[in-house]
Amino acid sequence: MTFPTHALGLAVLVLTGCVSQLTPAAFDVSNADGQAAHVEQVLATFGMQVERKDTHSGILETAWESTGENSDGTIWAMRYIVTIAPGELSTRIGVAMDLRTCDAGLGVNPHTGRLDATSCTRLPPGTTPVSYQNRLDDFAIELHAAL
Repeated sequence: MTFPTHALGLAVLVLTGCVSQLTPAAFDVSNADGQAAHVEQVLATFGMQVERKDTHSGILETAWESTGENSDGTIWAMRYIVTIAPGELSTRIGVAMDLRTCDAGLGVNPHTGRLDATSCTRLPPGTTPVSYQNRLDDFAIELHAAL
């Protein structure tokens, strides 16, 4: 029995779950609400620690967190990257997600014991599970409401 090529592609998509490319979110807030220190305080209310910040370029990166383990022992690791771009009348806040998979035993900083997925594998374009896009969108909505 043979399947048309498009049916095979659909079958693969159904078997692996829905996938996409992560699309960052962006919104505007008042210049006062868009100050890096204020954004960092709001992230703290969500229980998120800013791991790296560059206030000159307006980039805040949250700490890596594990979001689950696969059957082969690899883990999913993600962090949010928040960009702050002040404008004349408002500040543009961008929210992106850095999502990676780490082989078993990798991704942990041996000095701190904390997750550091910087050296782990980025997902190829178009292969991100839709649940992570939903998570990114929900977080951006919550951050916008809190700012």
